[in-house]
Amino acid sequence: MSDFDTEVTVPGSILPADQTSAGVVERRAGRYVSTRMLRIDEQILKMLLQFKYARALHVSGWLGASGSYALKRLRFLRSMGFVERELYPLRVRDWEDQSRVSDRNVSVWRVTQKGRSVLGDGWTVVGEDERYPVMLKASKFTKGMADHSLGVVDLGVQYRRWGCDIATEREVKALEMPQRVEPTVKTPVWCPPVLRTRHAPDLCVIDNAQTRWGVELELSSKYESEYRRIVGAYLSHGLNQVWHVGPDNATANILSAARAVGLETDEYPYGTGSLFTDADARFRLVRWSAGFSDPKNMSEWPKVWDRLDGGVVPGYVGGADAPLDLSASWRMER
Repeated sequence: MSDFDTEVTVPGSILPADQTSAGVVERRAGRYVSTRMLRIDEQILKMLLQFKYARALHVSGWLGASGSYALKRLRFLRSMGFVERELYPLRVRDWEDQSRVSDRNVSVWRVTQKGRSVLGDGWTVVGEDERYPVMLKASKFTKGMADHSLGVVDLGVQYRRWGCDIATEREVKALEMPQRVEPTVKTPVWCPPVLRTRHAPDLCVIDNAQTRWGVELELSSKYESEYRRIVGAYLSHGLNQVWHVGPDNATANILSAARAVGLETDEYPYGTGSLFTDADARFRLVRWSAGFSDPKNMSEWPKVWDRLDGGVVPGYVGGADAPLDLSASWRMER
């Protein structure tokens, strides 16, 4: 029997008596079907909490699982009441014709309160003090920033598959910028001061050279003065920065902000586009392109990530020589 089996069935006549309790197995069509949690299920729940929500395509890429297996586990978790699914019209490129960009209904998965209780205690956040585990709550799906949030998950998968360690905005905000309570972490690692508050990166990355990067995704443009404050805050905090930018006016404003705080940038070829970086490589800016619709053939899901990064480490940070096999942490179930 494969480690990738979603359900394990055994004849009722040979099922041990202590294995017939609710939550371990259920009787379906005259056979007992295992409902035990697998290691990959716990990792799916954790990943969904880290990002708030994600697509099945993201789960597949984050854990190095096949598309069909990731979807089977999500359906199992849904049958247990641990996750819920929403439909959202996401702006994506067509997998068959990537020049075509349109709104496509995609399934977005999130953890329920019941699913959150399964995980129990919190976990250590990448880059943070091990004494302060994060405790994230289940949350509702909100459409207001969904295109941006799902774009950040795209980036998270890309950085992770090249060997980088990832902390999410939700995690670092919970420790360094909590609402209505004093922060657990007194000396912020990821969130530099900006005016009277702090700024949390869209994604926090530690690359293979142990360099820390604040990663930003810009799907619309801000004023140059706002970018100036953020770029300067990263520099003052000793945190390198990568900007993934869509609109041309946002690119112009960010590069202008970099010059205003003393950074001179040059343009270099990068994948199918350009990389803007300063002489010390503390600042990076690359072009952002929308993600893809789900390939109809699930065997092609892993190819989505190859096409998104073009075989280049995101932001040209210090990554592995090639994308990693991310399935080792859950493949051998015990």
